[in-house]
This record gives sequence, structure tokens and C-alpha cells, in this order.
Amino acid sequence: ASQADDPGSYSRVSFDIAAYEEMVRLTVTHDELEAGSGMAKGIQQGWPLVLSSLKSLLETGQGIDVFAKPQAA
Repeated sequence: ASQADDPGSYSRVSFDIAAYEEMVRLTVTHDELEAGSGMAKGIQQGWPLVLSSLKSLLETGQGIDVFAKPQAA
């Protein structure tokens, strides 16, 4: 079976952008996920990284390198 035949490989992402006082509020909803699927597990880490980088880009003009290896402490 191909990935296209696997219900665990499909989901829906919705972006809602709304004015909020002097700012803009972005709400990201990722649903229609199969519980316990690889995609469901992956997005739990993926979206926070992507959205943190977007926030940094909008605030500072430079996004976070989400593919950089963590620095040793």
C-alpha cells in the first residue's frame, strides 16, 4: 500500500488570522489526525518549532534555524 492509501498520512491544518488590539493573532489548528500515528507524534514537536521561528522572524527580522543542532551546554 502506498502512503496515499494510509489514513494516518492525512490531516487538516487551518490558519486563522485576526486583529487583536494593536496586534494580529494567529491560531493554527491541526486536526483530522489518526491518534498515535507518526504524523500526530511529529507535529507535537514540529509546529512549536515552526511557530517559534515565525514569531522570531516577525519580531526581529531573523527566524530560528530549526535544523541547527542544539548547542552543547
